[in-house]
Amino acid sequence: MLRKTVIPNKPRFSLVRQRAYDLLANLDICKFPVDPREIIRCFPEWHLVGWFELHVNTGVDDPLYLDRDKAEAKTVIQRGTNDYLIVYDERVDNPQRIRWTLAHEIGHIVMGHLTEFDATALNRRGLTEKEHSVLEVEAHCFAAELLAPKTIISRFDFHNSPQGISLICDISKDAAEKRLKQIKQADYGYYPSEVKILRNFYKHLAFGEFYQVVHNTACRFFPSSIYPELCKECRICKNCNSFITDDTYRYCPVCGSEVPEPYMYSPYKHHKGMFVISNISDIHSELYMQGKQYYEIPIKDDKLLYCPVCKNYGFSNLSGKCTKCGAPTTNHCTAENRILPGNCRFCPYCGSEATFKKIYDILPERLSVNNVKIPDVYDDYIECEYWPFVVMTVGMWEKAMDLYVALEDSIAIYDGDDMIIFVRGSNEQVVATREANTILACLSNNGLLPIKQITVMIAEPIMA
Repeated sequence: MLRKTVIPNKPRFSLVRQRAYDLLANLDICKFPVDPREIIRCFPEWHLVGWFELHVNTGVDDPLYLDRDKAEAKTVIQRGTNDYLIVYDERVDNPQRIRWTLAHEIGHIVMGHLTEFDATALNRRGLTEKEHSVLEVEAHCFAAELLAPKTIISRFDFHNSPQGISLICDISKDAAEKRLKQIKQADYGYYPSEVKILRNFYKHLAFGEFYQVVHNTACRFFPSSIYPELCKECRICKNCNSFITDDTYRYCPVCGSEVPEPYMYSPYKHHKGMFVISNISDIHSELYMQGKQYYEIPIKDDKLLYCPVCKNYGFSNLSGKCTKCGAPTTNHCTAENRILPGNCRFCPYCGSEATFKKIYDILPERLSVNNVKIPDVYDDYIECEYWPFVVMTVGMWEKAMDLYVALEDSIAIYDGDDMIIFVRGSNEQVVATREANTILACLSNNGLLPIKQITVMIAEPIMA
């Protein structure tokens, strides 16, 4: 590779984001928190070692002069090889800071700071103050995009608070505050790898997997004085294990059970008739609350996106009821008539039933590979983990509502370029078969899957 003779005069923010996104996409990273150590392990030519470990094993007083330069990490190319040695100070007593430092060093490598310029020594003795500042800013911004990619976190509703970003991405409050400000700023442009990142993270976004991440991150601080403030973002109902994501909720929106206020909440669950009280890091994870995300009826602007009972979506919202079956189109508390989120079966403020509870009660169990008979001829087929994302793109991006409604409760398996889609009934089968070309286009353009033919079948449930 030809080296550039000079370091840029200013940070290349667009290129930084592009390369961070490309790395996330190429490694198929699909959940938070992003682990820099796992990324480093993906590259055999990258070697990570702690300063103290290197000091003990080599006898060198100050490996890479971290102490002398008051640095928390440095990266160098080992002579005569293309290998990178990343040395970090494991004496830093802050896991979030170490994670950020490692992401920063990955940024130096991915941005080519050690290879693409004539001046490759990443220290103030080899670079001018301005050159050093440009490279440090680029690596810092890379760390931000790697650990908290804007294309993903901008899709969360953090209620203008950095706390959620800090818990989901496992970064410091200061870093989270900066990311929250950056979310509101204009983007540098569109990056081709964004679709793949969105596809990979979709289950994490849409099915509440990130709530457990929030809960686990907050649990690290239990029972410190800051824990009650952190657990406002996510408690878990001890009756049905649903996530409680609003600190004003006093009742579980799924089962109606009373839930403790944040300052009274404990992350432990009953074990052999007693609560275990110990350091959160010393007990097996099964002793902590594990959350469950329940199905949410699709809504938009507080109203049903379509009626899940009769599949009608062209109804008038003036009456507040579906024009075909009479199901309520908005979710209300039956006692106080306040509008509630679509996932509420019960009012989280008073515990009364919500109008959507009757809908949830009559809906059949959602289709899954665990409750649908898969013919033996398809034994070699695997579940399409990106199918929910593809279905979303059918409705939200392609605006094909007939097809979206038909596929919203469906599963897909595939082998090579052949896919089998299992739908709820004959009407859904007719629509999906008719719109096969739209499905194929979404599989290719959005799902990034090489499917060439699809077969739509009516799901046969496994009888208990």
